[in-house]
Amino acid sequence: DFEDISYAYELADSKEKDRVLEFDENSIPIAPPIKEFEPPNGGYGWVIVVAAFFVHVFVLGNVYSFGVFYPVYIDQFHATPANVAWVGSIGFFMLAGLGAYAGKWADRFGNGLIVFIGGALIAAGYLAGSFSTELWQLYLTHGFLAGIGYCLSFIAGV
Repeated sequence: DFEDISYAYELADSKEKDRVLEFDENSIPIAPPIKEFEPPNGGYGWVIVVAAFFVHVFVLGNVYSFGVFYPVYIDQFHATPANVAWVGSIGFFMLAGLGAYAGKWADRFGNGLIVFIGGALIAAGYLAGSFSTELWQLYLTHGFLAGIGYCLSFIAGV
């Protein structure tokens, strides 16, 4: 059929045009040879997938493991469970609430830089939180500082 031949001819690149128009004994065009698949960027996309996996593991692991710190904070600061729960709530709110800003910054400055800054803020928040003597200090360090780091790392890693 003429339409099939012209369609096959359009699909082939200039080096394969002659081969596409060859006919076998039944006058059916021969398809171009199958090229070996080569991933774009030489497979670097898989490095990004693994990095995003670890960002998810570390960020969500930190957020969801607040329950490990919860009874320790209650005992250490002699605070009510409701007041201590605000520490984790602030961190999770920062993760979810600043997503639009983190996305804008990732578009403007690049995902790698924003994930790095987020990781540094998480580390700084936990390190500074380890020196806290009052509950309000945990609100600032483990809640706000680490929470901003969660947001930057998670949103840019997605």
